[in-house]
Amino acid sequence: MRDIVFAGKNTFTAFTKSPENIATNILSDRLELLQTEEIILKIGEGHAKYELTEKGKDLVPLLVEMIIWDALHDPQTSIDQKVLTEIQANKSKFTKDARSGKVSFQMLMKNQ
Repeated sequence: MRDIVFAGKNTFTAFTKSPENIATNILSDRLELLQTEEIILKIGEGHAKYELTEKGKDLVPLLVEMIIWDALHDPQTSIDQKVLTEIQANKSKFTKDARSGKVSFQMLMKNQ
């Protein structure tokens, strides 16, 4: 979910390059579960792409709340405090932008 929404990843190969280094069998199981629950849709075979369904997009507000929670409670957060303030000031706009793919990890992170 996180990588589809905020990193623009949409292929199995792209998901395997996430920082968690998830094992491919576990990733396959999770993608299958998300499909079964109708949260993502697999398009094509072989080098298939995945996209959020409307049901999946309805989970974006939860991801936004998790971003806010992390920024408030994790002293080592990577979330830029200025960005956090902007999110809190207009959470509905941020959520709408995230649902439509207009928000990326780079926009959220502190300048490093």
